[in-house]
Amino acid sequence: MSRNIFDWEENMTDKLDKRMIGMKELLYVIKKNSKEIFRSENASFLSLTDSKNISCLELIISNKYWEKGKGKEIFEHLENDQRELSNLVTGESGHTGVKATRKELSEELSGENYDIFLQENQKKFEQWFDSQIISENFSIKWLPQVCNFLKKSIGNIKKGNGSSYKSHSDFQYDIDMFQKSLQNLCAMGRYSDFFWWLFMYALFQAEITKFLSRVPETQYSKILSYLNNSCEKNRVFGDKQMLNVEGKKFWDIRRKLVSTAYGHLIIAGPSLRDAFSVDDPHTIVQSLKESIENGKLSEISVLLTDPIIFDSHVNCGDPIRDISGTVETLQERFYDLCEKNKVKLHIYFLPLLQIDHAVITEEFMAFRSNKLWNRERKYMDYI
Repeated sequence: MSRNIFDWEENMTDKLDKRMIGMKELLYVIKKNSKEIFRSENASFLSLTDSKNISCLELIISNKYWEKGKGKEIFEHLENDQRELSNLVTGESGHTGVKATRKELSEELSGENYDIFLQENQKKFEQWFDSQIISENFSIKWLPQVCNFLKKSIGNIKKGNGSSYKSHSDFQYDIDMFQKSLQNLCAMGRYSDFFWWLFMYALFQAEITKFLSRVPETQYSKILSYLNNSCEKNRVFGDKQMLNVEGKKFWDIRRKLVSTAYGHLIIAGPSLRDAFSVDDPHTIVQSLKESIENGKLSEISVLLTDPIIFDSHVNCGDPIRDISGTVETLQERFYDLCEKNKVKLHIYFLPLLQIDHAVITEEFMAFRSNKLWNRERKYMDYI
């Protein structure tokens, strides 16, 4: 039961209801790939990788929890049932008892008890996995077993017996939301959050959805909620990376992406006349102001066609006026606002810009393809 984790078998048989590798295997994988994960071989977290079963739990749950009340009851039960304790930290189902224990622990700790019994250990992850400690070339690929689980089709999983979910699709929606958030935390370099929630996933497995309100919110969750207009939770994207939508929805989606953007926002188009015309029904002016004022943007890049290419053409006055109008709007409405909120604003003029109306955020790209750019502005729309 308490064998050293380096005796752990790498090629474990995955159970159908197992959502992520268990804590002991995760510790093993981190130790095995430590040179690719950490900048230094002396990273303090590596000294914890010889942990026994109870110590694995204590990485996540404070000792205070096990000393009284329901926590003490569960602890005494696990001490008397070493097989269940082993299943708990390896992520296995084993028998029905461990599923009930996971559910009980998640219900106990996902509410106000989270602040009392989990937050203290979460802060330790800020030290163990600080961005200055993690290798600058780190990516989730250095955790191959984790990647394998994240690649599994969510559409095939079921909510399980005794679940509080009304349908399989509701459960799949929340698991998808959590996994996308997990991947985003890694991609954004928020490594302490990433590893904390990865270990939480390894411990709680499918019950991780009880903690969704505690997981850092992503733009994906906001856009999914926005696109989801049915009573039942609907994984709009499914397992795909791209979604085609009706052309008339493009403008609303573009505004939503701009208003919920964070970090670096890129807005591109031949002239962006519609986007930066205050009175146009397709304008993004107010959405961009909101995004700047909420303090989550650090940089904005606007890509436009270089108007100089039209100078030698007598009948090309409209494109020049359109581009000039966009620049004037940026000058009048956004220069001071960006300076006040410490947001870098870049305007790039590119010859023969091939992108027709695109918004690129840290998580999404909304793209409208215009094969012909003419006075009638007839186009096909895609996101």
